Amino acid sequence: MQKYEALNALIFPSETVPRIDFGSMAQVVSATQVVRPYVRLLDEGREVKPLDFERNTLVTTRFTFEVWARNLGDVDTVVSAIRLNGGTVGQGLGFDYGTLSALSSPKSTHQIVPAAEPRFLDPALDADGQRVHGARLEYSVAVLEAS
Repeated sequence: MQKYEALNALIFPSETVPRIDFGSMAQVVSATQVVRPYVRLLDEGREVKPLDFERNTLVTTRFTFEVWARNLGDVDTVVSAIRLNGGTVGQGLGFDYGTLSALSSPKSTHQIVPAAEPRFLDPALDADGQRVHGARLEYSVAVLEAS
């Protein structure tokens, strides 16, 4: 969440980082309907594999961002901002091949690896009768936990 909230707002539609919800998405906040674009973060779980007799383990965590917007152009803009944060893939400024700086010893963080990026169209219309476009950004992060 900290990495998402630290993204450069100027590269998003309307120059603001879209609201993000963890798990289920709020439809109304402070008596106001949530307006697109918005993002939902889903925790896809983790897998733990022992590496050796020293109790070192490799923990792989998967997470997904669901991006929702009124048009595909805004979806693409939000997706690009999350992936690259205004930089290039090689710079790792966004989530594609970025790092999680909050991890510290004895944990060793590895890159956030993109896994999939499908686009979709919600079959239902929103409250205004508009189509809702979306994308899913799927990632995995491998962390070495050393004893």
